[in-house]
Amino acid sequence: MSFKNKNVIAIIPAKKNSSRLKNKNLKKINGNRLFEIAIYNSLKCNFIDQVYVSSDSNFILKSSKKLGTQILTRPKNLCRVNTNANKVILHFIKKLP
Repeated sequence: MSFKNKNVIAIIPAKKNSSRLKNKNLKKINGNRLFEIAIYNSLKCNFIDQVYVSSDSNFILKSSKKLGTQILTRPKNLCRVNTNANKVILHFIKKLP
């Protein structure tokens, strides 16, 4: 399904290391990892047509693909503490098929 006749893509940024909370995206809440919760909710949303996960973690990428998302390997220079989300989104747009 689309929204107002437009395809809607969800981008879930899930890098391996977090500067403030170690392994934040791998932490479990009620038995599910943080990135998995984001995926489940995105896939359930009727307005989202495709879900992509951008990560530098092979584990996150493999797990995300198994859950039904498209994946994009994020380069190390976009996983630094001072990298803002805009740069991650621009990288995604450039690599979008």
